[in-house]
Amino acid sequence: MSERVYFLIRAFSLLFVTILLLSNSFFFDLSAIYYAVIFGLVLIHFFLSTNALKSLDSMLVFFLLACLLSIALNNVPSFFQPYSRLFVFAGVVFLLTNIVESKPFNLFRELVFKYLIQFNLWICVLSVVLMVLGIHEGRKIDEYNNLRPDFAGLYRHSMVLSAMCGIATLSVFHFLRVYRTKVLRILLILAAIISFIGLIQSGSRAAIAGFFLAALVYFYILYRNRLHKFLTILFVFVFSIVVTFPLWEKNASFVLSKFETKSSDLQYGSRDIKWTQRMEEFSSSPIMGIGFASVDIHGQDDFNPENGIIEPGTSWLAVLSMTGVIGFLIFLIINYRAVFYLIKNSVNETNVFLLSILILILFYMLFEGIVFASGTLLCACYWLLLGRINIQKNNYSK
Repeated sequence: MSERVYFLIRAFSLLFVTILLLSNSFFFDLSAIYYAVIFGLVLIHFFLSTNALKSLDSMLVFFLLACLLSIALNNVPSFFQPYSRLFVFAGVVFLLTNIVESKPFNLFRELVFKYLIQFNLWICVLSVVLMVLGIHEGRKIDEYNNLRPDFAGLYRHSMVLSAMCGIATLSVFHFLRVYRTKVLRILLILAAIISFIGLIQSGSRAAIAGFFLAALVYFYILYRNRLHKFLTILFVFVFSIVVTFPLWEKNASFVLSKFETKSSDLQYGSRDIKWTQRMEEFSSSPIMGIGFASVDIHGQDDFNPENGIIEPGTSWLAVLSMTGVIGFLIFLIINYRAVFYLIKNSVNETNVFLLSILILILFYMLFEGIVFASGTLLCACYWLLLGRINIQKNNYSK
């Protein structure tokens, strides 16, 4: 690969990460620009990869076909815009996953993942610091013109910040294993503490539980042959949280109230209703589902008939209800092979880091419908992570 092509791909990766983060920020809505950038970059990378395309990933191709057939074989209401949404989703998959492989594509994905991890850490830290300093409160106004209790920081929604703070904290764990400079390690420890405060402050129970599960797996794999050290780290971590609880109890008031009242993290209706609705939709069309990016308009779940926006309440059951058992089985295989590879090759610390992020997102997807939400940051993170894992697999197998 020439230096010119490398420079272009580096510039494109920075452009993409910048637009992605701005389009999901507290202040901007650059969705239209984001979609244009996606398809522009797909076309450019195909041009750069002329005669250099290595392969197609059959499972990802079959998954897109299952999504397409779920629309074609169902009478999906037009206001859901299923074909338009599938077109955008396919663009995300082609750009960020390993559905198409070439050196330009893989380099782009590797750089995007690197920059996204780094920029996200800064955003999460700044979100908390700006809140503490009183510069940016990070809370939005609800439909009743009241200040929402959940903390969104510099991101558009608290649910986004919570998951991204979890990823940021896991990233610091990995950086602490890589960097040995004393000053840098002190700064990283401070960044981990601040990111963890952001995770608690944003108030997503799914993200908090997913983070603890991911952190447990991360440290267990790293120290599985040194059980005493693993138990020591676990004890110190739990002890630190308990001892310092009075210091951050105020910041945890929102999430604690949610545990007490069992309120939902979602905007529309309760999660129980959404899960029940997804299963009812699956029962009505178990083979091919009810259609990509749609819900049963006669069901209990809310949707916006003007723009077709839905909140499925879970990614796993959304795949099941929308694409049926065929799409769901393919989706399971896609995730199984990623998890299996990372666990099998967990002697590599980068693999352990990637596994921890994947566990957090997969758990989070039990409670949030991000998998088909093409314009969202977490959707991009998930599909990009699968692409990054495949790059790791290719590099590690050489």
